[in-house]
Amino acid sequence: MKNDIAVFYQEWIKLKDLLRSGWVQTEVPLARTESVADHVFSCAMLAWAIIEEEHLNLDKSKVLQILLLHEVGEIYIGDITPKDGMSREEKYQKEYMAVKSLSEKVHIPAILTLWLEFENMETNEAKFCKMIDRLECVMQAKSYAERTNTPSLFEEFYTHAEREIQEGKKYLL
Repeated sequence: MKNDIAVFYQEWIKLKDLLRSGWVQTEVPLARTESVADHVFSCAMLAWAIIEEEHLNLDKSKVLQILLLHEVGEIYIGDITPKDGMSREEKYQKEYMAVKSLSEKVHIPAILTLWLEFENMETNEAKFCKMIDRLECVMQAKSYAERTNTPSLFEEFYTHAEREIQEGKKYLL
């Protein structure tokens, strides 16, 4: 069992070195852009703060677990963006296989279970996490825009996130 935890950690920390592809493709004019692990951490902190502030009736532990795992497939397939031209179905299948592989490799079935819950928006917690994932992207883009004084550079992120949020509203609590 202890070996499984060490293996999981060694796999998961790869997300610290995987830069978010959208920011790389946009050529964010900063010395360092957000990694996938940075995004995961930011999502978890944002969700926790919103749940606390708004007194939402959500299972905080489950929300945090889902958010900590929602990008775990990228360990093996990278951070795929809409600019990569991959269909949602193909991306889902690739991620599914990656998450399933990791879950089996480290003998932690909850990894796949929580990822599927997120992807399929099976619970209110998963639906909330989907919106947090989008909101964090918008907030990060806004932060980059302010820090670099290049707001127009990030318009595509706002447009994409708004479209995703509008689509996701039909699934919300």
